[in-house]
Amino acid sequence: MRMTDPNGYQVESVFGIQTVDPLPVNKFIGPDFGPDHPREGKIQRAQKLPCPVKRLGHVVLNVPNCDVMDTFYKTNYGFISSDECYNPDNSEELAVAFHRCDKAKSMSTTTRYCLQSRRCKN
Repeated sequence: MRMTDPNGYQVESVFGIQTVDPLPVNKFIGPDFGPDHPREGKIQRAQKLPCPVKRLGHVVLNVPNCDVMDTFYKTNYGFISSDECYNPDNSEELAVAFHRCDKAKSMSTTTRYCLQSRRCKN
């Protein structure tokens, strides 16, 4: 399904794609434990190739109007608010909205996203 969001961006949704084999894990470069555990030996370089996305954990969308986008995603996708923050200068203006999709078997596998107003002060 394709639709255009209130900001004019095309949003594509897919349902029912066949399950594919898991992507391989690149174990060529080990974990970085910081300066207390320096790596020794030859410099390792990762292969230049597209980043394989194994799963989507969270997404942040920087939007001009949180209220409008909040309504759009809740109405069209059934997302549920988990947290909301309001502009300290205007308690009626939604500044940040955290949403989740309540279809996962556990919270650790629930896809979450955040809408952040461009008017937000960092």
